[in-house]
Amino acid sequence: MRLSISNFKIIAVTVLASALLLWIGYRFVCIQLGYPNPEYKTEMWLGNTARMREFLYEKLPSKTGEKTIFVVSGSNSLFSIASDVLSEKTGYKVKNYSLHAGMHIDILFSQIRNKVKAGDIVVAPLEWEARDRVLINQFDYENYLHYFSQSVEPSPLVLYNIFSAVPLRRWAIGFKTYLYQPHDSVSYRNFYTDESLNYTWKHRPGNENYTHRALNEFGDINIELPITSATWKDKSIFKVPEKADSKWLEILGGWNDYFENKGARFVVTSPILLEGNGPEIFSKNIWGNIGNLRDQMEFTKTPLYCDPVSATFSSIYRYDTSYHANAEGARLRSKELGECMVEFINGKDVKTKKINPDLVIPEIKHRLIKQRENFGSGNMLFQVRLRELHRINEEISGFHSKTGSYPKSSVDESWGLPVGMNISMRDDLGVTYWSNGLSYKLIAKAPKTECAVVVANWPEMVDPVGLENDDGTQCSGFGYWTDEQKLR
Repeated sequence: MRLSISNFKIIAVTVLASALLLWIGYRFVCIQLGYPNPEYKTEMWLGNTARMREFLYEKLPSKTGEKTIFVVSGSNSLFSIASDVLSEKTGYKVKNYSLHAGMHIDILFSQIRNKVKAGDIVVAPLEWEARDRVLINQFDYENYLHYFSQSVEPSPLVLYNIFSAVPLRRWAIGFKTYLYQPHDSVSYRNFYTDESLNYTWKHRPGNENYTHRALNEFGDINIELPITSATWKDKSIFKVPEKADSKWLEILGGWNDYFENKGARFVVTSPILLEGNGPEIFSKNIWGNIGNLRDQMEFTKTPLYCDPVSATFSSIYRYDTSYHANAEGARLRSKELGECMVEFINGKDVKTKKINPDLVIPEIKHRLIKQRENFGSGNMLFQVRLRELHRINEEISGFHSKTGSYPKSSVDESWGLPVGMNISMRDDLGVTYWSNGLSYKLIAKAPKTECAVVVANWPEMVDPVGLENDDGTQCSGFGYWTDEQKLR
């Protein structure tokens, strides 16, 4: 009996000591919640965005028996999904849990681990680069521990993988911080209380990004702005590995099993690809690699679904990177993804067909040309200016066809309005006109923020006068002219 009691005491002390060490170790890792360390990259917007979404989703109207499409990926779907459009197209409620492609898919999918129910669909337009990323890394555990942990419900195995990935140096820094930093600091999470999170969202300015304030009422970031000069000068930022890591496919298959056991269906699709100032979107090598991934995934539990060509879009619809659409691009993307999902829901085979780069690339080029017709879909201000210019120019050309001359400017030898014909012009669009009757120039004096999208799609319309270093993205306007007045 004494031996048994003695053994019990030893076991009890060991368990308590282990628990204490684990707790102290956890504190060493997490103590920097409120004790910033510049050596490690943490992004507060991840946790705040995840928290804000839950407040927004609580407000969405619900119906008995309603089914949900959960969208999970990196930021390509954070920016490039319009949940309301996808919902209207499919008849499902849509909740967008996309965040950052740098995070391990186990962490991303753990957001919805206990939310998915029978009849739901999980759509994963995962970025191409993520398909050979299998290890929990510094970005994962730093952001999980600091900002994200209370918004995610990982399995014990995933939780173990997160903590076991923390290097010894990080534990040492945590210990040092715990000893020497003041202990009255406020944790990063508490920088925003629930009340302040909601208050700042309600009073948000327009067109923010990478913050909870940028979310719309549906949990998406959809920005009503075109590409900038800096964005367009950057090369397209996406790469496609030659093949997916087998471990990655195994992890993905595990999530498929989890969702199936819940009675839900799992659909992996291509991410959006937006045209950039580089050859990637038209590269045979890129599309050959996409074809390889498609072939590799075909015989796994998670084949690729939908046509990747339908996920390609002109730079008209690009916000910044090749994965981030603006609001109109998100609407178009969601409409086409929704059409694929409707077919999937109706039992049609929407698995991605074999990819032949020689056939795909001309198809994409034709698709982008069609997207440029009438200056693209939507009514961003640059599109309104371009359509106004085109309308007036058509009337001026018609006047010239009838009379043999162009309408003169309303101000002699200066910029003004066309006279001698009934042309209405919106004062707020900055459109101005010059003509001596023999030649003319019609220009919208537009802000430089609209130049990049025009030079990327309609370079012949950029006014060459006043360019800085012949840089069309720094133009002073765009429009139409006769050759004689090109440099006026």
